[in-house]
Amino acid sequence: MTILRGIWKIWSKLEKLATEAKSGKNSHLLLGIMKIIEVDMSWCSRFTMQQLKFFDSEEDDIISENLVQLMADLQPSDVELSYMLCQLCFHSVGKKHQREILEVMESFSEILSDQLHSYYVNVMKRSNYSNRISKMMKINNLIQQSIQRERVKNELMRIFDVFFISCSHPDLFKS
Repeated sequence: MTILRGIWKIWSKLEKLATEAKSGKNSHLLLGIMKIIEVDMSWCSRFTMQQLKFFDSEEDDIISENLVQLMADLQPSDVELSYMLCQLCFHSVGKKHQREILEVMESFSEILSDQLHSYYVNVMKRSNYSNRISKMMKINNLIQQSIQRERVKNELMRIFDVFFISCSHPDLFKS
């Protein structure tokens, strides 16, 4: 359960990114529609939508669009997408929990890297795949940076008591 709680937010972030990249142009239309929707947040916050926009920067939108474009350009296979997800999750959970869990995550990462190598060489018949790995890691690094920015924003929201909702497992919603 510790591992699941540690990866839930990362999993949803990468899944959303992959879905947007696969949907292509339609995601830009949806993003445009989402920008003009007004939502009544009075049930969970004492702040207006205008005030809440302080926590949503255009830089985040630009980075998000960049990530979608990088993912669309890469067009990762399901195996590559699984590798990216596992690499992100193993890194995050290992960093957060240290000791035994870190060792298990490092062991999983090593096994997964060997399997990805086997996939490229035996299934895809590619001996030179370093460029694809590099692109995958670039995307993962940008996702990690995005998650870090989200953590800072969430901490500010917590400090200023922006939302007054509670849930049984709040760590599922933290980056």
